[in-house]
Amino acid sequence: MRYPTRPCSRCFAPIVWAITQASKRQPLDAAPDPAGNVAAYRDVADNWRARSLRDGEEPLRYERRMMPHHATCSPPPPPAPRLVQPSAPPAARPPCPPGTPDRGSLPPNVVPISAARRRGNTRKHPLKGTT
Repeated sequence: MRYPTRPCSRCFAPIVWAITQASKRQPLDAAPDPAGNVAAYRDVADNWRARSLRDGEEPLRYERRMMPHHATCSPPPPPAPRLVQPSAPPAARPPCPPGTPDRGSLPPNVVPISAARRRGNTRKHPLKGTT
């Protein structure tokens, strides 16, 4: 009997998504497995339902013994390492304008704004000052 499957996003194996007794989603291998510890069946709404089997417990006659996909999923091989090109040495910083603190005393991601303060802010907010 054929039923719709989806590929796993990590290993691309066919899986089915079942709903557990706790209303959680669980991926199962698409093919029944005699070594599996999950009993699964399709309900009248065509959804897979799953429950865990205890040691020695057999699935009911309408259930299939299946394996949780987390137990068999193998991740794809890691991508090949990228070759890193040697980088050029960092460019020298331009000198600071007079009256500004030395850039060496500021953290690397901070820029002195004293030059902008001397110029004044000429941009006006488009919504401010309108009535």
